[in-house]
Amino acid sequence: MKRRHHYVSRFLLNNFSNDGMINCFDNVEKTIKYISTKDAAVIRDYYRINVEGLPEDIFEDVFNEIEAPVAQIIRNINETKQLPTDDEEIQYLFLFIASLACRVPSIRENVNKNIGEIIRLLGLQTISHRYEDLTESVMRNDPSTKKYTKKELLEILSDKEKISIEIANEMQMENILFLLDIIYKALYERNWYIGYVADNKACRLITTDTPILLYFTKKMPQFYSPAFLTPDTILSFAIDPQTIIYSELGKVPTFPISLKNYTIRENNYLSTKLAKKYYFYKENDFYMFDDQRRKITLQQYWSS
Repeated sequence: MKRRHHYVSRFLLNNFSNDGMINCFDNVEKTIKYISTKDAAVIRDYYRINVEGLPEDIFEDVFNEIEAPVAQIIRNINETKQLPTDDEEIQYLFLFIASLACRVPSIRENVNKNIGEIIRLLGLQTISHRYEDLTESVMRNDPSTKKYTKKELLEILSDKEKISIEIANEMQMENILFLLDIIYKALYERNWYIGYVADNKACRLITTDTPILLYFTKKMPQFYSPAFLTPDTILSFAIDPQTIIYSELGKVPTFPISLKNYTIRENNYLSTKLAKKYYFYKENDFYMFDDQRRKITLQQYWSS
């Protein structure tokens, strides 16, 4: 039986909801739907695998096991504006952050694209250097197979519209575990602090289908991409509309910081830019900046 899997934690989505109901902003269609968090950020069989001896939904179960203790840890952060000091709590928090960073569709698609290109290049090299051996082997096993020239095979395999490469979900989940381990270990090398939104501030934080933001603190060459151990980077993770976890490499404040409206607008702007498609918030609009750093709401941004 098919199951719908959350690629963003439902527990996290509930923190941005009105008693389990949340506005889902579709940045492609420019539409807003008010839906239950159980129907938000879900894809059918997203984690399902078919491996003998393993439950089909083992990865969903693993992520749920991580989220269960993290729920109380995040509640404590909200109340105290302090990060946990207990080693086990830190471990669960970092596992949660790492899982959110690598299991979202944008990351999976990028990894799958890279693997597909490697497979395509290996295929092209194999055809270029072993065409005769391959042709002989294929024709021997199935004489009815249509015989292509080397040039035809190379042209077909090079054409992404004729030959698409799909990565099996089992391999995708293996890649997620690999990335999760790398990111989890990198998080211990970063410094962490809390930002909070005072009640008298007009702006509030949102979350998206890419809830872990990683960006440079200064302008970098266009071909540079931030990574979890890259200097001059900030990791930000909004855990509810009034609380955000920050991380930097280097010296950073160890006390909670009261966020200005400017910072909240900037974080919401970056959230919309780094998301794949969907934004989530309890209200049907939110404050942000536009591309020229002018004060605006999302709906104004869409209509501009």
